[in-house]
Order: sequence, then structure tokens, then C-alpha cells
Amino acid sequence: MKKTILSIFSVFTILIGGYFLLNLDSVNSNAQIKDQRVAEHNNKKMSLTKNIYSMSDEELYKEFGDLSGEQLEESIPGISDSDKIVVLSAGGQLMGDGKSELVSYKQNHRQFIDVNTDSNAISIKDLKELLNSKRNELKQIKETNSVELE
Repeated sequence: MKKTILSIFSVFTILIGGYFLLNLDSVNSNAQIKDQRVAEHNNKKMSLTKNIYSMSDEELYKEFGDLSGEQLEESIPGISDSDKIVVLSAGGQLMGDGKSELVSYKQNHRQFIDVNTDSNAISIKDLKELLNSKRNELKQIKETNSVELE
């Protein structure tokens, strides 16, 4: 009788142990799938900033109008040539020191933008030079009213 109970207990233990091992493999597999999905989601995150140098003349006009470099400096009190600026994908600009937190509700995540380290940030000096080099194109857009300022 003891041997029968012991045999039944052994079989039961082996079955239960096997069940837990199978479930453990399933849990590990599910965790790997979840980690893979998180990595894919992070790779698909859209940048919240734009590369100013790759913006079209129309996009530059929407952001800065037909300002010359000097007019830009006059319109933003307290800026210096070494300050950094980024153009936000949703419109507008961000400049100054430190990090700013922007929340993208469409993508359901938070992303921090540090103007000093963002890959799309440029100095005010570089922006003024860019606006001055595009001065004629920006004036022409203004004169033809082909693009409205936002």
C-alpha cells in the first residue's frame, strides 16, 4: 500500500513538475515576446523635433516667417548666438537650457527633449545664417501668399 501511494505521489509529482516546467517555458516565451514588442515600439517612436536643415522653404516660412537673422535676434529678447534651438514636429520651437518633457498622446509615451543635446538642435548663430541665406525665398513666399503662417 505504501509503495502504491508512493508511486502515485511520484507520478503526481512528475506530472505537476512537468506542468510547471512547461508553464515556465511559456512564461519565458511570453516575456521574450513582450520585450521584443517593446523594443519594436521604441524603434518606431517618431522624433518630436525636426532637422531644420532638411526643412523646405515653405516649412521654414511657417516657423519663422520672413525674418532675417537680425530680426530673429530682435524678436527674442535675451538670446545669444551660442543658445540652441529645435523646431518641434508638432509646430513651434523650443530653446533654452535643460530638458523639457513633451508627451505624445498618440503614441502613448513620454519623451524628453534636451535642447543642448538633441540631434536636431542648432545654434541661434547657425539659424540666423540659414534664414539670411534663404532670405529671398522666404520673401517670395510672403509676397505670393502661397503659404500661411501658423
